[in-house]
Amino acid sequence: MNQEILESTASAAELIRLVRAKEISPSEVLGQTISRIERRNPSLNAIIHLDADAARERSRSVEARLLAGDGTVRLGGVPTVTTELFSSYPGWPNSLGGIPSVKHAKGASRSLYPRRMEASGAVLLGYTNSSPLGFTSVCDNRLFGPTANPFDLARNSGGAAGGSAAAVADGLVPIAGALDGGGWIRISAAWCGVFGYQSSHGRVARVTRPSAFEVSPFAYDGAISRTVEDAALALNALVGYEPDDPFSVPSDVDWTHALINPVRGCRIGFAPHLGGFPVAPEIVEVLTASVAAFETQGAHVVPFKIQFPHSAEEISAAWRRMVSMRMAGAFNGLKKRGIDLCNDFRDEIPEEVWVSIDQAQSLGSAGMQRDQQIRTTVYDGINRALAEVDVIACPATGALPVMNGVAGDTSAPSAIDGVAVDPVVGWCLGFLTNLSGHPSASLPAGFANGLPVGLQLIGQRHGDFELLSLCAAFEAARPWAASYDRCAARVLAPA
Repeated sequence: MNQEILESTASAAELIRLVRAKEISPSEVLGQTISRIERRNPSLNAIIHLDADAARERSRSVEARLLAGDGTVRLGGVPTVTTELFSSYPGWPNSLGGIPSVKHAKGASRSLYPRRMEASGAVLLGYTNSSPLGFTSVCDNRLFGPTANPFDLARNSGGAAGGSAAAVADGLVPIAGALDGGGWIRISAAWCGVFGYQSSHGRVARVTRPSAFEVSPFAYDGAISRTVEDAALALNALVGYEPDDPFSVPSDVDWTHALINPVRGCRIGFAPHLGGFPVAPEIVEVLTASVAAFETQGAHVVPFKIQFPHSAEEISAAWRRMVSMRMAGAFNGLKKRGIDLCNDFRDEIPEEVWVSIDQAQSLGSAGMQRDQQIRTTVYDGINRALAEVDVIACPATGALPVMNGVAGDTSAPSAIDGVAVDPVVGWCLGFLTNLSGHPSASLPAGFANGLPVGLQLIGQRHGDFELLSLCAAFEAARPWAASYDRCAARVLAPA
């Protein structure tokens, strides 16, 4: 067994190569991963459900498939976890993001991320922490408490995918699954200094019930990783047509080919405030320095302004209202199962959810139509911008990671540089692509005040290949792997 590799935070690609060369086995990789989680997770609170015994069985099954020459085992037994939020796995508890009254609910089937990743030879170990219903943009809830940021344990890992982002940054697993309904993959990736990718709407199927046509706003399954290569490997497993999703599209692309696709001549529009969003000056400073790296790869960076006819506050309020209607539907479904959150467990849900539901239900059909018109202006504004440049570069978040509170009480940013912002998503520039359907990524761009900063890239609709190429070019120009040494050196909880 290659002990030196197993004790390091090897990437998924490195592990796959070693497994294929028979230098290590999937069972050895898994054993070391479980040991690492048991040592490091208690002080992080990233993984909230660990099914080690079942994972060992799955790992042995992967080994048998490899020995039998099964060509579908492309991920070679790589360990992974996924967010508990809106996920499902047979027998695993699911609290919809740490809602105490729902903690005894059990999954009956595999949702898309575990199903497709396991089909490609990954080994799922458990669930990661989130926020109730994913509505708040910090990773905290009353049932499990906050997830710490591996770069500063006093601070939050970001919502709603903070458990997955923290697990990846800390080296617990090389790849983790996440759901993105309001910039969640990008927020958490930015705050934890990892790579988060949200594909174009339709690339990765999203199977929702009771309505297959629930598209307001778009929600995405995706992956968080430490390298762009690992993200491409995850895309190979996740992308593709699903008959239960009327918006999914077929694909025969090998996404790892994007890693070597030249980006010379690509025009990148740098919009540090993305049409009027407040952004902390220290974040703008870091990003202004980092985007120059694209020039070394032959791309061109140009100053850029995007115009939306509505303010950042109006756009974020429309997102809140649209999402809260989805939440209301979830509450109605739980009520049919005997869990009345509205009347019996109201305090388990963040107050912002109830306020937004009340606002949405008072709109009427004309008000709902106005919100869809606001959403259309976002789509049009991004499309107009992408008619002038190939990719938009901007912050993933307008604020740095906040301090953790006690269970369920962590406060998101409410002001940036003296300007009031909506604490739900008004400081999270990534939620715009949940309205529009464009692909987007957050890349580690450096540090401000010792905390990670995420550079967000927004690409053309279905221009995922080109966007991933730019991400790989940025990583080549500004490698960030060494930054995880800080996480590796953090203080662990007493044994």
